[in-house]
Amino acid sequence: MPRLNKLAQATRLAILAAGVALAGFAPELAAREQLYAVLDNADLLNCENQFWTGKLLEAEACYRSLLNESAPALLRAEALWALGDLQGANTMYQQAMNDEPTNALAPLRWGELYMQTYQYQEAYNLFAEAIVLDPENAFAHIGAARALAQGGNEEEVNMHMEKVTGTALAAPGAQFRAMLMLIRSALQGDEFDKSRAALDTAQEFAQEQNLSRLELYALEAGHAFMTKGDYQPFIDAALAEDPAYGDAWAIPGYFAGITRRYKESGEFYKKAVEIQPNHWEAHLELGQNYLRLNQVTPAIDHVRTSYAGDAFNPKTINMLRMLDDFQEMAVLSFPNPPEGPFPKLQLRLGKEELPVIQNYARELAEESIALYTERYRFTPNQPITVEIYPNHEDFVVRSIGMPGVGLLGVTFGYLFAMDSPTAHPQGESYHWGTTLWHEMAHVFTVEASDHLISRWFSEGISVFE
Repeated sequence: MPRLNKLAQATRLAILAAGVALAGFAPELAAREQLYAVLDNADLLNCENQFWTGKLLEAEACYRSLLNESAPALLRAEALWALGDLQGANTMYQQAMNDEPTNALAPLRWGELYMQTYQYQEAYNLFAEAIVLDPENAFAHIGAARALAQGGNEEEVNMHMEKVTGTALAAPGAQFRAMLMLIRSALQGDEFDKSRAALDTAQEFAQEQNLSRLELYALEAGHAFMTKGDYQPFIDAALAEDPAYGDAWAIPGYFAGITRRYKESGEFYKKAVEIQPNHWEAHLELGQNYLRLNQVTPAIDHVRTSYAGDAFNPKTINMLRMLDDFQEMAVLSFPNPPEGPFPKLQLRLGKEELPVIQNYARELAEESIALYTERYRFTPNQPITVEIYPNHEDFVVRSIGMPGVGLLGVTFGYLFAMDSPTAHPQGESYHWGTTLWHEMAHVFTVEASDHLISRWFSEGISVFE
């Protein structure tokens, strides 16, 4: 296999080291994905068992005991990663590759470190190196599939998945990871029968292979929530194994969010950070969820907390940049003063566009509110907030956390965000009034059904309107 040249090695070390510097790095126990037997070192597995059963002080002492000079570099890299020293782990994985150039475990595990720091192309490159060394390594193939799934070719993703799911000889832990991926994908697509069958298969497999079911319990909770079942027993089962397992709440919180159940999603994420304060992704999602509920101050607080703990996450960085512009937008209430306990309408607009667009936006919004109140026999019990963004990327980041997506409007309940005409190049066909009318219909169908309407049905009504 062609070895990395020294420039490429140095580049890898520098990429991750720069990210650590941005984070204001302070080592602490860091949650990683469970190993699922990718490594079989008894000392490391003892530490992992303590960590994943909530014995954090014992786990920290255990990991530190692995940092002696006589330990293999790969083992020290794992301990440093678990202790939150990502830069140290990064360096030690490189040392492990130098020490054992034919061992596929070093690039495989290094690739997982890059996955955790959102550097998916570099992660894929490392998984590919592991596959060259060990073409049948199922963990390397599942890693490559996960990296490519972040924006790669679906055909390549399926090719790597087939290497894991297409043979009973693949490592059980890798097969289990593939099952978890397929369950997530089915739930994201509202394929509830498919996900139910996959959950049952995974439960049976995990029991046969004696694999941890923490993530599986959390996915069971997500499925139960989405299908209006009792999710609490699954969360309780996960927390019985590991009282500090934040994903027991965060994973169903994610599925609550994608089904527009933002109130419940926020409650899930709040509980996630209560039991695992360093769950930085949960802090970010909680912040974004507060923003969807028009609660700006706690939203900013949690996004900042997420960044302080994990400056690698591009969603966090994008959210912070967007919030700088967001806080400069003008907020208008109508009528002012309100005729009842609250104004019927709030507009959040770019200050430069304010003189041009506010009267048009108010007229369209008030006309649609009056029509839909009668048509859907639903009277709003909160102000309806309409956010119109002059910068398309600000709107998309505000909506989903990442730029580069061709959305026009997104509704969260009593609040929706959309592009202004300025957000599109001159001459491009974009009818912002139609978008406002469309999104306002979502407000009424979502709120009148207490957020229980199917996504496809709400969309169909808005297209009709």
